[in-house]
Amino acid sequence: MLGRRFARFARRARPLLRLFLALTALALLRRSLLRHRAPSPPPAGASAGLTELSREDAARLLAARAAAQPPRLLAVADLHGDLANAEKSLRLIGALARSPLRRRRSPTRAHAWTQGPDGHWGAGRSTLVQTGDCVDRGPHSVAVLQLMWRLQEEAAAAGGEVRLLLGNHEAWALGGENAFAGEEELQALGNGSAADGRRVWDALFDARGGELGVRVASGHAAAALLGEGGCRTLFVHAGLSLAFLRRLGGEGEGGVAERLNSRLTAAASAAAAGTAWPDADPGLFADGGPFWYRGYALGSENAACRELAAVLQEANASRMLVGHTVQARGARARCGGALVLLDAGVSEAYYGRPTAWECADGRAAVVEAGGRRLLPTPGEAGR
Repeated sequence: MLGRRFARFARRARPLLRLFLALTALALLRRSLLRHRAPSPPPAGASAGLTELSREDAARLLAARAAAQPPRLLAVADLHGDLANAEKSLRLIGALARSPLRRRRSPTRAHAWTQGPDGHWGAGRSTLVQTGDCVDRGPHSVAVLQLMWRLQEEAAAAGGEVRLLLGNHEAWALGGENAFAGEEELQALGNGSAADGRRVWDALFDARGGELGVRVASGHAAAALLGEGGCRTLFVHAGLSLAFLRRLGGEGEGGVAERLNSRLTAAASAAAAGTAWPDADPGLFADGGPFWYRGYALGSENAACRELAAVLQEANASRMLVGHTVQARGARARCGGALVLLDAGVSEAYYGRPTAWECADGRAAVVEAGGRRLLPTPGEAGR
């Protein structure tokens, strides 16, 4: 009985099976023809390299799109000699452009702002601040500095800007301290000898004539006050305490950032004349100075926020953004968004966590590999 039913079912299903096989054969034939089809000729005037032309067209399209966007305020904190994670951090906010092919494979919001060739300045008219400590710990301190200086030149040519701050590790290097230089980099500088590498390091960072030292001493600032409205931000490496601000003096004689930078310029001049860096201005480089202060990062919320409010009022800023103190759980805000602690341990010497910050239209966000985290806007949340 069961056998007769199966035979009847098979006879009825035979036409459907033939149709299925015919359609499958047609699909396979079509795929084979497409695979062996001759490539389309390149457009008139194109070079033989179709890939290069595609990249150029994509770059033009992205440049036009980015030019229509308002400039942003961008920042990265301590990079500590990790070139790969420095580049990743910069790519998160489009400060370092991606190739069009890379962009198609891994689209993120930052790519919509990107313009320019792969590996070069990609943020158009935006302003980027690096808050210091490019050097030490990792194996590529020299390369990280060279990257930031190159982006500084390229940004200026594109109508943007890169501001570089001095960190305590650059100050150490200028003062002849090499204890925290990466061992791998010292070996490379010394052709296999770390001892020789330390001598090369000291020569490079000599503030009176070293290839790197002269440029760091003359071109890296103590502070920057940038942005408008809700993005008005005071950038300092570690933090500007109220006590140091009062000792800074000169109220009404230029802004807070200008006064800090004048102090650093005077110290650099003294160092160029032969004074050791820490001795050029002991107060500036002391524990409570802008290159070392940790009160905002480690102090109690109430005390830190009261002190911060007084400093921001005199500085005419909405927030202060600092690096220096590594945040084990990633970059974060305190005081209702009035303080941004951006040092997330970018270098593999810490957590290997690429991180950046951006502000546009009064809204600030931390940008990480997993996406963007909006930060509180000062004045909109209780402190």
